[in-house]
Amino acid sequence: MLDWTAEVLRLRSFPQSRERNSAQDDKLCHSGTPSQITDRFELEFEPKGILKDFHRADLEITAQGKMLVSAPLQTDRTKPGRITVRFAAARDQLPQITLRLVAGTPMNYIAYDFRLQDFVDPAALR
Repeated sequence: MLDWTAEVLRLRSFPQSRERNSAQDDKLCHSGTPSQITDRFELEFEPKGILKDFHRADLEITAQGKMLVSAPLQTDRTKPGRITVRFAAARDQLPQITLRLVAGTPMNYIAYDFRLQDFVDPAALR
């Protein structure tokens, strides 16, 4: 893991649920097995340093060394000086998910891969 990630990147997770806990309206509760539980994730960063020339974000899912899914993520640039990407994923798939941030200029793009499991503690999502 690169040292600059803690300063530049901020990854947050938001539990998803179909039902509200009446005792605590502001908190969502989970139902189902871990493989059925989906969480929303939000990656927010400042386009500075090596990400100064940020171009795009991709989500990749692999299993046993094989690519299962590769898809671009929509970026949100509504906050001045910040870029945000959001996605939802099944909690039990965290080890297979990689976020790829691509920066640079045409003919000189560089991809930076961030494994989701290195940033998210599944136990903290409960």
